[in-house]
Amino acid sequence: MTDQDYISQTKKWIQNFVIRLDLCPFATLPMSNGQVLFVTNQEKDNAVIANHVLEMVDELSNESSEKDIETYETAFLITPNLDLDFEDFYELTQAIQQILDNSHPGRFVLVAFHPEFRYQEQELLDTANATNKSPHPMIHILKESSLTYAAQSADIQQLVDRNKEILSAMSWDSIKRLSHPS
Repeated sequence: MTDQDYISQTKKWIQNFVIRLDLCPFATLPMSNGQVLFVTNQEKDNAVIANHVLEMVDELSNESSEKDIETYETAFLITPNLDLDFEDFYELTQAIQQILDNSHPGRFVLVAFHPEFRYQEQELLDTANATNKSPHPMIHILKESSLTYAAQSADIQQLVDRNKEILSAMSWDSIKRLSHPS
């Protein structure tokens, strides 16, 4: 598959699953305004992926305020060939987060999305795990200022609990139809 294929699948997943189910009420506006940067890295090396995240953070940090609506609000680094299970991918994301905390304190938060995502307290087959189950492993780069705004306008834990409830009421077949449309 090409980089554009991976990006297209990711955009479809966000539109048809995340936005359609309102799993993240903050996703609609940046998606509709073209403020989400999508980049694919097909490398298999953790260090290469970590450096790419840091480059993307620098790009998000250096944007001119003159762009207004065109400025990226958030970014996804899609890593389809990184052969890590979810736990190892999550650990990689946390290690990169530690680097960011030192180099850009309080500015960015990373979220791991993965086809094998699982909440620590959930059973493996619980559909609540679908919240962060993405078509490909990817790292979501969020600006801390956006998260602060989100936290002021919504109770994040209540949102997480609501998402788990919505997804727990669905079958895996229903989730798959929404999250992996043909």
